Amino acid sequence: MTSLLLISLMLSAIFRPCSLLRNAALYSMLGIAFTVLPRRCSLRPLVMIPAAAPASSKGAAPMHSLTRKGRCARCVIPAEISLARTPPRSAQAPCHAPDIPPSLAARRVLSPMRSRLNLSAVLALASAVAVRGVSAAAPILGQYWPAYKSATQSVSQVPWSYSSKNGIAYYFGPLALGPSDMSAKAFVTEAKAHGVRPVFSVGGWSGSIYFSDLVATAAERITFARQLKAFMDKYGFVGVDLDWEYPNGEGLGCNKRRPDDSTNLLAFLKVLRAEIGRDKLITAAVPASGFRGPDGKALRSFAAFANEMDYINLMTYDMSGSWSATTGPHSPLRKCRSDSSAWTAVKLWTSRGFPASKILLGIPSYAISFTTRESKLATVSIDNGRWQSKAYQAWTGVVPQGAAGDSNVGSSVTDPCGVTTCAVYSGQWQYRELVSNGLLDRTGRSGANGYVRYWDACTAVPFLFNPSKKHYISYEDSKSAGMKAEWAAKQGLAGVFLFDSTGFDATVYDAITAGLYSRKARRA
Repeated sequence: MTSLLLISLMLSAIFRPCSLLRNAALYSMLGIAFTVLPRRCSLRPLVMIPAAAPASSKGAAPMHSLTRKGRCARCVIPAEISLARTPPRSAQAPCHAPDIPPSLAARRVLSPMRSRLNLSAVLALASAVAVRGVSAAAPILGQYWPAYKSATQSVSQVPWSYSSKNGIAYYFGPLALGPSDMSAKAFVTEAKAHGVRPVFSVGGWSGSIYFSDLVATAAERITFARQLKAFMDKYGFVGVDLDWEYPNGEGLGCNKRRPDDSTNLLAFLKVLRAEIGRDKLITAAVPASGFRGPDGKALRSFAAFANEMDYINLMTYDMSGSWSATTGPHSPLRKCRSDSSAWTAVKLWTSRGFPASKILLGIPSYAISFTTRESKLATVSIDNGRWQSKAYQAWTGVVPQGAAGDSNVGSSVTDPCGVTTCAVYSGQWQYRELVSNGLLDRTGRSGANGYVRYWDACTAVPFLFNPSKKHYISYEDSKSAGMKAEWAAKQGLAGVFLFDSTGFDATVYDAITAGLYSRKARRA
């Protein structure tokens, strides 16, 4: 009964994210479960996966549902929306007056890149792997492919040339009933045809509401593990990726949360490993700040998790955003004045027992935007004058419009917790869009049409600034992404992964590949 209740609640949130369905129990009887994932609204958006068919031998119940941020699928609302961590209604602009800046006092407003609901699939490809039986020296280039952009990039158009044999493919696709099952089958077939290992992911921003319950007891852990295995076997997947945001940590406001979440997660990983065997993959998308213990602080050791997991995808992005006091890069290599960085995240995980050879560093292909207070950039001194940076500017709290389709038309949005807020701009662009829309020249090396490209040496990230519009855009390009890839190789990491495969052009892919395989990095 507990499992059915959880499924009913999650189904109601997915089918009607703007209001819960009264007949959710009917859908749970159909044996359908769903997954919503990150990111970019772009990144791992709402994903539906079917429940594992009840096995006659084991009588498996429908799979527990887990969901994530993305575009609202059943409500008439703008493409780019803010679903979670938004200011109270009184503290933000009324829906009919979107130009009024939101309250800066409301911290941690979720980036729409990570919050809109989308029925979609996401593919993560690994270009060269260090899986069981494969040399740990082979660097990985992982990618997420968003199926909701299939009109822009079909599965056959994914840049497979940057992947190699024994790669990994993470699938987050619409697999409800009938024809939609074909997307999973086609995905698995396509991945294997390219020598890539197909893996599916569960959880995500909106999909972590009941994760704590699903691993809380021995009985629940066994049930959940068997359901995941049944789903893997049905479609031919060779692994599972867990995206719990976050064990005993801040996440969606209504997430279930326990002090012993991390302990229970580890216990579940052991059960899952025993269920699927050592020849299958277990991976996880993890926070830069690590898994938390009962005291709310990062655990002293992550070594036990490494014993059960093949890789972790270190989410080293969204380190600045609409919640930030100042502008800044959302994926800095060095911390400087940011909340965190790639360097600090890797140092935390490796210093607490997680092998560098099992870590993939995240690189976002999307950009974030701010509106600055002034038209002239101020310079700040960092580390006793070692760095002079223009990356950190005072801003108004107003997120400017991003790429085509970004809208703040006065529609309200209801998140999976039932919280209703106004729609706002995401302010986000894919790197390709910065070039195609003329904010960068075709080489990507200079700004255009009023935008000036700056390079912040401290964080090793570029940004664009338009003084007349006061628009500030933090993004990744061939220089910064290539530096991250080379740095990851020097640190002995397994490689890097991207959000998402539609965002970068060949110049950035080439730079990342060169960084991963550079002789300088390999000798370090």
